[in-house]
Amino acid sequence: MSAITGIPVLRSGVVYYIDASYFIFRAYHSMPPDMVDADGNATHALYGFARFLSDLLEKVRPERIGVAFDLSLRSVTSFRNAIYPAYKANREPAPPMLTRQFALCREYCRHLGVAEFADETYEADDLIGTLAALCRAEGLRVTVVSRDKDLAQLIGPGDVFWDYSEAAEYRYQDIAPRFGAQPERMAEFVGHYGHQIIVRVDLPVDGRVQQNIAGIGSAVGRRRQKRHRQRSLGQRDSADPDISKSGVVLLVPGSAVGLSAVGDE
Repeated sequence: MSAITGIPVLRSGVVYYIDASYFIFRAYHSMPPDMVDADGNATHALYGFARFLSDLLEKVRPERIGVAFDLSLRSVTSFRNAIYPAYKANREPAPPMLTRQFALCREYCRHLGVAEFADETYEADDLIGTLAALCRAEGLRVTVVSRDKDLAQLIGPGDVFWDYSEAAEYRYQDIAPRFGAQPERMAEFVGHYGHQIIVRVDLPVDGRVQQNIAGIGSAVGRRRQKRHRQRSLGQRDSADPDISKSGVVLLVPGSAVGLSAVGDE
């Protein structure tokens, strides 16, 4: 209800969650590196991210929005590395000038009044997954702003995966044709085919995200490969036993990271 007029305000029922890393990495590798502040510190990644976020806010004017950042990609406290030590072991540490600009991008969000989330144990994917679950429990629909197919597994009926750079929106029924598997089957799909690299053709090789997750595809026969593929697309082979749907692997309990769905009040 409007505090001024007392008239009920129609709310969109949509919350936007942004995967910040892609947009920061893209700006870092595409903007002129000689863009610096008064002290000579590089600011090109910050500038590119700020332009992106400002453009999105002006275009969409969202009522609910949050931005998730990665702090745990190379951290010894990451729960992923504790489970699988080789996870992203082939990724080089971020250079200091990029790490500094990640912090500045978080600060920029706070100055705008946009909720920002980061944790040394959980990645941005995990945070967005948790937040999305909390929002759905409140009857909200979710739009994930990213280009990372890992996040496609979070999309349910009524949600949107928004590849902002390509101006492309994918709804639940669009995920399998675009990424090769239904959202709820994405864990099986990656488990079979592996996830060595997310190919981002607009970035140089050192700006692409190295995952280093091996699949089982090369270790099984063609018949079984076909069955795995059909499962990923939600199909069944007549000779294949029924299986329950895979859960979303990126979800972590909200209490574990102490999050509210739309940021701190």
